[in-house]
Order: sequence, then C-alpha cells, then structure tokens
Amino acid sequence: IIEPGVNISLSDGISILVRGDLYARGTEVDPIVIQNLNAQPYGTFAVKGTTLNPSKVIVENFLLEGGSESIIDGTYFSGQFSIHIGDVVINKSVFSNSFSDDGINIKKGNVEITNSRFINNSADQIDLDFVSGNVSNNVFTYSNKNDEVSTDGLDVSGSLLNIMNNKFSNMSDKGLSIGEKSKVNLYNNFIKNNNIGIALKDGS
Repeated sequence: IIEPGVNISLSDGISILVRGDLYARGTEVDPIVIQNLNAQPYGTFAVKGTTLNPSKVIVENFLLEGGSESIIDGTYFSGQFSIHIGDVVINKSVFSNSFSDDGINIKKGNVEITNSRFINNSADQIDLDFVSGNVSNNVFTYSNKNDEVSTDGLDVSGSLLNIMNNKFSNMSDKGLSIGEKSKVNLYNNFIKNNNIGIALKDGS
C-alpha cells in the first residue's frame, strides 16, 4: 500500500519489485509521485503475480516518470511501469518521459485503464500483451523531437479489448498497433497527426 501524498525518488539503475498486490490510491490534492532523482533514469517499478495468484493492482492519481527497464531475478521488465500477471485498474494517472521500450507494459491479465495520460514515453506509450478489458477516455501523445525513437500510442498483442473515447496524436510511428491475433473493438477514438493512424496485422 502506498499512501496519498507519498513521493519516491529513485536514483540511477534502482528498481522496485512488488511480489503480490499493489494499492496506490492518491488523491487530486495529494497524488502519489514516482520519479527519477536526477537526469539519469531509474530502473523499473514492477509488479509480478503468479498464475495461481494474479496480482491485484489499483493505481489512482498516480504520477510516474523518468524510469527505464530492468532484469530482476531473471525476468525482463520492459516498461518503466511493468505488471506481469495481474488484474489491473489504472485511473486518473499520468505516465511520462520514460527511457524504456514501453511507458507501461502489462502482460497476462485483465485491465481497466481510464481517464489517464501517457506522454512522451519511449517507445510505446502502452504495450499490452495477452490481456483483456477496456481502455477508455485516455490521452496518448508524443511531442519530443527525436528521429531515433519510433513511438506507438497503444501497442496490443494477443489481446481482447474495447478501446473507446481515447485521443492518439503525434506518434512518430503508429497511433494504434494491433497485432498477434488480437480482437479489438474501437469506438469513438480521435486519431490525428500520427505517421500511421492504425496498423492491423498478424491475423488480428
């Protein structure tokens, strides 16, 4: 449990691994903030469940930025916020300025991602692998000028999702990338100024 108003600053290469559940509910007045201590990225903030005991993850008014990726006990966590095997609720939160392959990476679980912003993460704002659930009322945008970084707003693999009422803008690659036999319903999304609006591939 992380209480409202908690601020955690992590130095170069330092990671946090939660084995089990994570409840991080900030408030609008007292958000929870996880950030890098200096200009160098920290490792990752990771949550790992098991097939028999998936983690329960609830984050709200949670601001996370400046992280990277890490290998911990033989497991590769590709996002500055990484969740493996869990039931995940993300609401009213901001994930920004990652140095990792993904701003958020979630593998194997159920997701409800709502009312949140994903800004200037490198390279995918969110990468969802083999999950089911809903992604709605979020903003995905990229404004950094870096020709070496190829960015997607939402990258989906092997998943079953409803994607509704989101805004995807200014990605150097794809607003949405839907692959590996995913089944996705898209409703009322605003997609503008991306190199490719939507890529549908791999039998999706």
